Amino acid sequence: IRLGHRPQPYVYSDDEITRILDAAHRHPSIGRYALKPYTLYCLFGLLSVTGMRLAEALNLKPEDIDWQQGILTIGRAKFQKSRLIPLHKSTLSQLRAYKKRRDRFFAQQPWRRPVNRIFVSSYGGPLTDNQVGNNFRTLTRRIGIRKAGASHGPRIHDLRHRFAISTLLRWY
Repeated sequence: IRLGHRPQPYVYSDDEITRILDAAHRHPSIGRYALKPYTLYCLFGLLSVTGMRLAEALNLKPEDIDWQQGILTIGRAKFQKSRLIPLHKSTLSQLRAYKKRRDRFFAQQPWRRPVNRIFVSSYGGPLTDNQVGNNFRTLTRRIGIRKAGASHGPRIHDLRHRFAISTLLRWY
């Protein structure tokens, strides 16, 4: 990449979002009560319907969600600003189901203590953007959105572009 060159934004179609979520849900995972497919499914779904940055979602804590009002609070966003994100009932329902599954997963393995985050690894540690990025690239290659072996292509951040464009089109 040339210095000062920005990657061209990619706008995912509804069908591509569905395929990404389906692939995440079917992602191979170890163990009877595997958590990874559900984590990726919920994380990518949340990113696609809220326009959140990946780091914001990865740092999301249970107390950042007002489950009654359906409002998510981003505390330290870009430039140290905060903002509120209203959640659709279906999004809130998916988050609630994921959190319940995650809590059940760790209750069955009491020796693992998850960090205070919504999205965690199967070991209870915080997810990193590299881990999530690698999984995203694997999934998008698997479903044909990204070419095999390509170093460039659609990115997680492009889910933000899709959200912005979809929002503008709905307003229009």
